[in-house]
Amino acid sequence: VLAGDENEVDHDYSVILGGHENETDGEYNLMYGEHINPTVNADYRIYFFNEQHPGRLGLNRSEILYPIHVGDATTNGNGAYLTGGGVWTNGSSRTFKDRFTALDAEQVLRGIASLDVNGWYYRGTQEYHIGPFAEDFYKTFGTGVGDPQAAAKHLSALDVAGVALRGTQELLRKHTSIVSEVEALRKENNELRQLVERLAEKLGVDLHTQPAVRTPR
Repeated sequence: VLAGDENEVDHDYSVILGGHENETDGEYNLMYGEHINPTVNADYRIYFFNEQHPGRLGLNRSEILYPIHVGDATTNGNGAYLTGGGVWTNGSSRTFKDRFTALDAEQVLRGIASLDVNGWYYRGTQEYHIGPFAEDFYKTFGTGVGDPQAAAKHLSALDVAGVALRGTQELLRKHTSIVSEVEALRKENNELRQLVERLAEKLGVDLHTQPAVRTPR
């Protein structure tokens, strides 16, 4: 126990930096706050909070507004954060970005079609997910940062969402084009039907009573 009052370290190799009425229940733990008393005997943990005010962890910034808040510039985290509800939120302002690249929508669709998307578990865990593989995604779209070998092992949810959105935009464009074409064909069909009806009327033919035409065998 380095500081504070009424703190108690119950196991070896743990440290309480300070605070009030904290108690470690495991080994190799680091703790700072107020009234921290874990309900389980767990090792290798860091605790930082109190009963009324949740802890916040900030890296590369002085103002910490969220449970985890990282950086204040494009080189140290861009202000990315974990919300109080548990959602990781990337820095994505247009002002953070440059070297914009136009995407070939058809190529994006072909890339999506080529991806191997499966359900899988992380090795040695019961953590189940559905998604593509980083190697395939990097080979197809070239996203990532730094060493290509590292980029081919990790995958940003931001890139997956971006590819899905661009593909969706192209599918919507195709859908709009198909709807327009169908409407034009429907209009043309109606006009032809009306023409046939007028011709039949002039010829004195009742289209609704004519016998069906049978094809000779």
